[in-house]
Amino acid sequence: MFRTLRRVVISSPTTPRNTFIFDLKKQMDANSPSTISTFSHSIHTASTTPSPSSSSPKHPPLPPSSSNRKEKEKPTHFLAFKITDTNTINYLIQIQNAILEKVPKCKPMQIIPSRFHITLFVMQLPTKDHRKDVHTALEACTKLYNEHFPTGTESFTVKGLGNFQKCRVIYAGVEQENSTRLTHFVRDVQRLFTDHGIAFDTKPFQPHITLFKDKRKPGKRAPLNELHSLFSKEELDFRNDDFGVQPITGIEFVCMNEMDEKGFYKAIGSLQYDTQNNLAKYLPSDSFENDEWENLDDKYNNLFY
Repeated sequence: MFRTLRRVVISSPTTPRNTFIFDLKKQMDANSPSTISTFSHSIHTASTTPSPSSSSPKHPPLPPSSSNRKEKEKPTHFLAFKITDTNTINYLIQIQNAILEKVPKCKPMQIIPSRFHITLFVMQLPTKDHRKDVHTALEACTKLYNEHFPTGTESFTVKGLGNFQKCRVIYAGVEQENSTRLTHFVRDVQRLFTDHGIAFDTKPFQPHITLFKDKRKPGKRAPLNELHSLFSKEELDFRNDDFGVQPITGIEFVCMNEMDEKGFYKAIGSLQYDTQNNLAKYLPSDSFENDEWENLDDKYNNLFY
């Protein structure tokens, strides 16, 4: 049975609009690597200065944009912790329903529960060679995974409700101590990817599970004001509750624009903990073995991270 939602008041009328609903800001202070800084979707690369001995880049140039993208190419793939705990998923669905009851117009923003996840970071991998490099890096990542999660029984508590960009994104957060641990792991994975020459989005990691996201064009965001008012007036009784405990079962390497038969993003590889050998291992999926994509230039319509 679902737990009864209880009233918890955690903010005051003087709270600034852009302040998170629960205190996650402290998570990203000394824990963040020096290579990570606050910005809007910039891309981190292994080096900003070309090597004098390198006559050509490791990969061919990325394909030119075929749409009106202004400053950057959009990401195509990401690494994720998939949310699989049934009790946690059911509680998050209750939260979605409670918000929809108060603001029905935000229905188009709702994230399908089968897609609940925490994004580690996103990448632009338009060619198969780029994707092969990620497979190689994830194979090397098994050692890091074993160091950070040695028993295979680690988990994190999903806790607290917050929002980004004046309610353009509404999310469930992670308990602070667990969040710090995840942040350390992601930092080390990013360093490993840097060593492998793989570009990724260096937006600071703040673990969260997106529940609603405004995916519509500018000028058609009417529910945002209503949602912001809902948060400002403290009308959400449960926004500082514990929502469940999610086991850390591995890392999914997925494509943003393809879905599997269960509604989650299509995995082209998975780093999983082998309980028999008490070690993590990386397994490419069948979809990667049969990967015939040459580029993904025009498939950028389902960004739910």
